Amino acid sequence: PSVERGQLSGAIEITRQLQGKPNECPLRLRTSDLSLDRSRVFTQQEVIIEWPEGIIVGHDMKLTLQGDLLGAHNKQESSPWGPLRTLELYHVDRIEAALPAGGLWKDSKLPSPAGQPPLSTLPALMKLACGGRFTFDFTQSRATLTGGVQLTHQLAQLPPDEFSSQDVTIQVMPPDNSQGNPLHSSIASGSRGTLGGIQIRQIEARGVDSLENFVGERKVELKAPTIDAFASAKRLRIDVLENRIELDGKLDHPSATQSTAWLKYGGYEFTAPRIDYDSDGSGANLAVAPDHLGYLVASGAGELRMPPTASTGKALVRWQDTLEMRPTDIAGQQWVGLFGNVLVESALHGYMASDKLEIWLRKNEAASTASTSNAPAPGGTLSSTSVATAQFLPERIHATGKTTLDAQQIKAHVEELSLALNFVQNVDPNAAAPGSPALSDSAGRPMYQWLNAPAESVSASGLPSPAPPLAQAAPGTQKKFSPLTVIGSSLNSTVIVAGRESWVDNLIVAGPLHVTGEATGPNRPGWKVIGDELQLATNSSGQVDMQISGKPARITLAEGSLEGTLIRFDQRSNLIWMDQPGEFTIPTSALAASQPSSTGTIDWFEPPHCTWKGRMLFDGRIVRIEGDIDFDGAMAIDHDQFWWIHGKSDVLQLELSQAVNLDDLKGATAQPLKVTVSQNVNIMASQLDHTGTKKSRQQLQLPSLSFDIQTHEILGLGPGSIRSWYIAKSTIGQMASSSASRATENLQGAHLIFRESMSGFLDRSELNFLGKVEVAAGPLANWEESIDLAQMQRLTINQMHLDC
Repeated sequence: PSVERGQLSGAIEITRQLQGKPNECPLRLRTSDLSLDRSRVFTQQEVIIEWPEGIIVGHDMKLTLQGDLLGAHNKQESSPWGPLRTLELYHVDRIEAALPAGGLWKDSKLPSPAGQPPLSTLPALMKLACGGRFTFDFTQSRATLTGGVQLTHQLAQLPPDEFSSQDVTIQVMPPDNSQGNPLHSSIASGSRGTLGGIQIRQIEARGVDSLENFVGERKVELKAPTIDAFASAKRLRIDVLENRIELDGKLDHPSATQSTAWLKYGGYEFTAPRIDYDSDGSGANLAVAPDHLGYLVASGAGELRMPPTASTGKALVRWQDTLEMRPTDIAGQQWVGLFGNVLVESALHGYMASDKLEIWLRKNEAASTASTSNAPAPGGTLSSTSVATAQFLPERIHATGKTTLDAQQIKAHVEELSLALNFVQNVDPNAAAPGSPALSDSAGRPMYQWLNAPAESVSASGLPSPAPPLAQAAPGTQKKFSPLTVIGSSLNSTVIVAGRESWVDNLIVAGPLHVTGEATGPNRPGWKVIGDELQLATNSSGQVDMQISGKPARITLAEGSLEGTLIRFDQRSNLIWMDQPGEFTIPTSALAASQPSSTGTIDWFEPPHCTWKGRMLFDGRIVRIEGDIDFDGAMAIDHDQFWWIHGKSDVLQLELSQAVNLDDLKGATAQPLKVTVSQNVNIMASQLDHTGTKKSRQQLQLPSLSFDIQTHEILGLGPGSIRSWYIAKSTIGQMASSSASRATENLQGAHLIFRESMSGFLDRSELNFLGKVEVAAGPLANWEESIDLAQMQRLTINQMHLDC
C-alpha cells in the first residue's frame, strides 16, 4: 500500500535489488530513526550508503523519491535510477568511489610515469570531502558539493591528484538497468569486475569572488602529479568523455570579478583570462592517441612560459588578444596562432615582437618512437612532462605587423617575417671535423657546411677536438657574435638546425632595405647595406650566393662604399661582381693604414670615388672596373698642398696587398696596394691653398697610369701628354736677371709630351720622362688658355721649347 507518512525507529537498512537479479550486488542504505512524508524520506542521524565500488557517510539526509518508498509506479521504469529523485546530505563525513581503470585520465592517451604500466590500466579511486551540502540529482545524474570541497583522485599507488574549490558539480554516466545495479556505469558486463566503478562524464569546480569585509577570493586549485598538470582558476571544467578542460578566470554570472586562469603542463605554464583545451576535438574515445596536440584557445591577454628543456630553451611568450592552437589538414602538423602585441623571449635565441605570430609544428618521428616504446629519444630522457611536446618541432613561423627580431646573429625590424626551419635528424658529431660537409640528406647526398663553424679546442694529444656545446661552456668562454641589423618590409628565410648549431639556407629581405653590422674592433669597421631586396642562398657545399638589388643598392664599409642596381656575391668562386653601371668609394681609413710611416704623409680628405657604365669584378685580390669610368678624390700632401683630382678612363684596377677570403673577413689584414687606370686615361689635378685660391692645375693624358698607395710612386706608359697651369714669378723661358726677385706672380703654362714612360713620387713633386720628350712653356692670360705643342709655330717672348 501507499505510505503517506510514517516513522521508522531503531537501526534501519534499505536495500534495492531488481527482480530476477539475485546475484547482483545491491545498493544499501543504513541509518536510524527515519521519517517518511509522502515522497520524502529524511533523518538527522548518521547515514551510510554503500555499493560495491563506493561509500557515502554523513548526517542529516533528505531523500526524495519519484513516488513513495514502498509503492510501485510506472515512472520508475523510465529512470535508470529507479524511483530515486534527489539525495541531500547536509553534513558529509566521507565519500569514496571507485572509478573505471585510468579514472579521469582513462582516455587521455597521456604517457605514464617511468616504470608504470599505461594509465588506462591502473585502478582508480576518488575521495570527496566538503564543508557544506552534498546533493545528488538522480534525474540529471549530477552530484553537487558546496562549502569548500576537496576532491582526491588516485591511480594505484601513484601520488594522488587533488582538487580544491568552493563548490563542485560532478556529472556521471547514468546506469544501465540491464546490468541490475543502479550505481554501475554503462560498462560492458563482461568487463565489470575488472574495471568497475562510476564513470564520470564531467567535473565543474568553482571558486568564489572576494566580498569586502566578508570573505576573500578563492580559486579552484588543481594539483595532478599523475599527468604533471597543475592549474588555478575561478572555474574549472573537465569533460572526461570529450577529453576537454576549461579554465576560466571569471565565474559564470554577470557581476563576477575578472581574474586569470593558470595552467602548467609538462613544464609549460599558461596564464590567461580563459583557457580552453580539447585533446581530440571530436568527442570520440579514440583507440589510439590523436596525431596532434589538440585544440587550445587562450582568450584575453596572457602569457606562456616554456621550460629550459623546450626546443627554444627557457622562453616567455606574451600576447594581448588570443592564443589558438589546432591541427591542420596535413597529418602530423599543428598550427599555433598568437594575436595582439605578441612578444617571444628565448634564453637561447633572443626575442621577437609582432602584432600577429603564427607557428606551424611538425611531428618529430624520433621523439614519437621514443614515446611509443617508453624509452628516451637519442640524446635525451623520457618523462611524462616532456614527451608530448618533444614530439613536435617548429616547422614554419610567420609574423606580421611591426615585427622585431633580436637574435644572437641578427636583429630585424620588418613588417612581415616568414621563417622555415629544417631540423636535421641523427647528427653524428664524429662524422667530420667542424667546417666540413658533415651532414647528408635522406638520399645520402652531402648537405650543408657550417657557416659559423663550431669553435675547436685542442685535446691532450694535441689534435683539434670539438668544443663543448654553448650551454656547457664555462662562463665567459662563449663565442661572441656581432649580430646583423636588418630593417625592411619583409624577411623570408629557411634555417637549417642540427643540435645546437644552425645556419641560414636561404634569405630574402624586401625593402626599403637597411642592413648593418657593428664594428668589432679598431681595424674592423662597421658596415651597412641599403637597397630594395637582398637574396641569399646556401649551396650544397655550405657556400653562399647573395645578391642585393635596388635603385640604388649600396654596401658601405667605413667611408668606403659599393653602389649599383644589382650587387652579387659568389662564395664558391670568391667573387663580388656587378654587370650594370655603379659606383665605388675607397675608405680613407684603409688608405691611411697603407702608408708607411717613413714616407711623406698623404691625407685623403675626400676619399677616391669612381663611377662606371660597364661592369665591376672583385676576386678577393683585384677590383676591376670597365666601361666609361669617372673617378675623383681630394688629398693633402704634407698638410700644406691640397689637390683635387678628377679623371676618366675605360678600365680601372685596384689591387690589394694580399688576397682576401670573402667568406671570412674577420681575420683579413689586406690593404689597398696599387691603383691602375688604362685605356683613354684623362686626369685633371687642381691645387688650391688653404684659402681656396687656385695655385696650379695639371692634366695627364696617356694610355695607362698606376699609383702605388704605399710608396706614392707613379708609373705611366706613353705616348702621353701633360698640360700644366701654375702661378709663378718667372717662367721656364725667362733668363735669370737681377730684377727677377722684384717680378710679380703671374699665370704660367706648360705642355709636355713623351713617347715611352713616366715615373715619379707624388709626395716628392718629382717626375721622370723617357723616350722623345718635348716640352713647351710660357705665360698665360687666364686659366682657360693653354700651351699646345701641336699648334705652336714659333716662340714668343718668355716662351720656351725643349726637345730631347
